[in-house]
Amino acid sequence: MADSHDWVELWRRVAEADAQGSRRLVGDVCGGLDLVTDSGGPDDPDEIIALAIAGAKSAEATAAGLGLERALYTPQQAAVVASALYAQIERGRISAGEPGRVSACHGRAPRHRAAGVQRL
Repeated sequence: MADSHDWVELWRRVAEADAQGSRRLVGDVCGGLDLVTDSGGPDDPDEIIALAIAGAKSAEATAAGLGLERALYTPQQAAVVASALYAQIERGRISAGEPGRVSACHGRAPRHRAAGVQRL
């Protein structure tokens, strides 16, 4: 997949087009997330929990939407969704394997790290 900077640029262009439209779904849906992430956060457990729940809800809704026969209409729409889903999977895999992270279940850092994973 493309470099993560390419994804961010793709998402920025989609957000800009969305802001010019009448629905503004990207801005509305991402607005709450931006409250936490734009200030350099998340930096406390409540923000992390809120983001995790939002991510789970988003994943569930995205899967349901993609299950529809005509979920996406253009290759460009598919590229945006594919890059966003890939970024979520990759970031989750990296976070789960980062050394020094404290495991909530065991109170110690995980001993493994996914091989060949680069930071975004």
